[in-house]
Amino acid sequence: MLSAQRFPAGSPGAQTYDSGIGLFGAAEDTPSLLWGLISAASAGVSAYHGYKRNNGSIGWAVGWGLLGGIFPVITPAIAFAQGLGERKGK
Repeated sequence: MLSAQRFPAGSPGAQTYDSGIGLFGAAEDTPSLLWGLISAASAGVSAYHGYKRNNGSIGWAVGWGLLGGIFPVITPAIAFAQGLGERKGK
């Protein structure tokens, strides 16, 4: 007959883990969620700028989008300084 293995009170096997994530995530995840939303919005705006600025180039759109996701404050600031979506040389 097999018996259940018991763990002493202080051992790692006796611990229970609660992720605390409910329907909308844990309260501790709010800054992470906010940063993710800002990063996604930045990537979208930056990709739009890269596409429009370089005559509909998908490569430039992807490049600008990636940079916008990685640097969500700096990249859109540069895009707005260049005139969001204005073609190069105008």
